[in-house]
Formats: sequence, structure tokens, C-alpha cells
Amino acid sequence: MPYITIAQLELAYGAREVLQLSDKDGLKVRNDARVQDAIDRAAAEIDLALARCYVLPLVMSDGSPLTTTVLMMLREWNARGARFLLSDDARQGGGIVGNQAPTEAHSRYFQSRKQLDALDPTKAGGCVLLPGVMLLDTTVDAARNGSDVIFGDSGRVFGRPDDIDEQRFE
Repeated sequence: MPYITIAQLELAYGAREVLQLSDKDGLKVRNDARVQDAIDRAAAEIDLALARCYVLPLVMSDGSPLTTTVLMMLREWNARGARFLLSDDARQGGGIVGNQAPTEAHSRYFQSRKQLDALDPTKAGGCVLLPGVMLLDTTVDAARNGSDVIFGDSGRVFGRPDDIDEQRFE
């Protein structure tokens, strides 16, 4: 789920930059579909990282809406990701001179990725990036609500009967 709108992305980085990054065709018009796609892709990356530790959609542990601090962090990550993806798309489409996204967009994006990658439930303190947000209970058995897939071994399903004559297959 996206954490920012196109208007919020423009507020963060300027309408001119968003227009330039989204206008692959040189029409001098912001391509809303391209911008929204970058926002959605960046939000998907965030959700994939958050899903390792947090119940999605995010809510506070007491069930209340997200705090301003948490929302600001999510919006910042989403904006950085969308800007980087737009920069990279524009570079590939010839909208930016050079062979990589601008250094600032690149470094901000990878700072955010480092923070998201720190969400590793196997490491001590790995799931405390968003204080107060409802964590997944990783200690509960997978069958807690009957809707999870459980893998197990129920014995051999496929195989050869022992009485097949090996000579037939030569």
C-alpha cells in the first residue's frame, strides 16, 4: 500500500523534478501513471521488508492509527524509493544524461534500504525499527488460526514399486 501521494512526492522533491523524471517522452507534462507506478513499487519493497516483522496493514499495538513519527518514516522511505526508481527509469529512457541515477537519490534510497534490511527477525533487536507498531508473534505455532500453510512429511507419495523388473527400462 502506498504511503505517499504524488502531491506529497512533489512537496518532498519539487514538482519540476517529478515532472522531469516522469516525462520520458519530452512532452513537458508529468506522467502520473509513471509516478504512481514508482510510488507503488517503492511501497511494495517497504511492505515486503515490514512483513518479516510486522502485521500488515500497520497499526499501533493498542489498535490505534499510526503515530505521526511512524507515518513520517514510512512516507520518507516511500518518497526516497519512488524518486530513485523514477531516476533510474528516466536514465534508462534517456531522460537523464549519464549512466546512473543521481548520486543523492541513490544514496538516500540505499540509506532507507539499509534501515529496511535491518528488519531481520533472526537478529537481536531486528524488529524494533517502528516502536509501538504491532509485531508479528514469531513464537506462535504456524497453525494459530488455521489459515496458514503448514509443511510436513507424511511419508513418500511418489516412488517405484519394488517389484518392477529393471530389465524393461534398458
